[in-house]
Amino acid sequence: MPAPDDAAGVTHYITQTRAIRPSDATAAAAWIARDFPVPRELADGLAKLLRRLIAQDILRGAVVEDRSGAKSLRQAVAALGLTGFLSNERAARYLDSPSPHFELALLDEARRDGGKGPFLDHDDIARANAGDGLTAFPLLWLQRSSDPQAPDTRALLMASQRSFLTVHRGYNLFRILKETTADRADAFVAGGFRERGRIAAGTPLQSGGGRLRGEHVVFEANRNDFEQSMPGAAIGPLFMYRPPRCGFTRPEQQVLESSLDHQTDNDIAAELDISAPAVAMRWRSIYARVTAQVPSVLRAGPNASPSVRGKEKRRRIVAFVDDHPEEIRPYAQA
Repeated sequence: MPAPDDAAGVTHYITQTRAIRPSDATAAAAWIARDFPVPRELADGLAKLLRRLIAQDILRGAVVEDRSGAKSLRQAVAALGLTGFLSNERAARYLDSPSPHFELALLDEARRDGGKGPFLDHDDIARANAGDGLTAFPLLWLQRSSDPQAPDTRALLMASQRSFLTVHRGYNLFRILKETTADRADAFVAGGFRERGRIAAGTPLQSGGGRLRGEHVVFEANRNDFEQSMPGAAIGPLFMYRPPRCGFTRPEQQVLESSLDHQTDNDIAAELDISAPAVAMRWRSIYARVTAQVPSVLRAGPNASPSVRGKEKRRRIVAFVDDHPEEIRPYAQA
């Protein structure tokens, strides 16, 4: 819902972006069915499938909430996006022979497989992060309105750009692939992608029958495109990777991820289904790791040896992780 601005006739939207949660799966499934040619077999169990893949950290993404006066979570969700990681071999096969609505084919394969399907799981991602790098495939971006005349459409599209960078920062990315409609091609080129192929309107769909309604374009951005070039493209920073220093465990990373979404300890305990003392124990472990590995984060001043305390200690660690998202990404320690 729009909130009135001070100027007459002007409205603005109060939005907040957070990580996607398993509880968002129902809304995501409904919007996918609304906007995509989802085959019946996939549609029937899509919410359950998404809930499982998100809960297992196989699919990752972001939700934009409208905080302008929404009265329920369903009303507050204004947009959401999902990304999966693929093996470099699977990505190369797709580029050799692109097929329409690859995102639906990937989800359907995961449905039929009953496990991770074609996607990399947490351990796969950790090994690739510590190795040659990852291929990210942003499956979709969905929002409550795509009507260019709707007052919040542009605001949500801008939020999609910010969310895209937030979701993909901190990974050792080798390549990002994206399939989109031809009318959006210019935006991807401007962002730093290059065209790798086109899928003609009328091409038969792999899943569910039917044919592609309009032309699609396959885009790629890879590390080699940016290593030798000056910074400038919007997605260029995503390929500037540095390994983590703190070595946080997955439970510690979960607490930090939730803190980046401005959740309290009680919120974190409820979301992770653990006790409040267990959250406090994870924080103590986080403090110890930061003190040992990057003590400058907690120093009271440039030349001071005492560390900051209380709320300031936590604030500094959350700010550090926000600036260094590689610390909360899967990574296979040697």
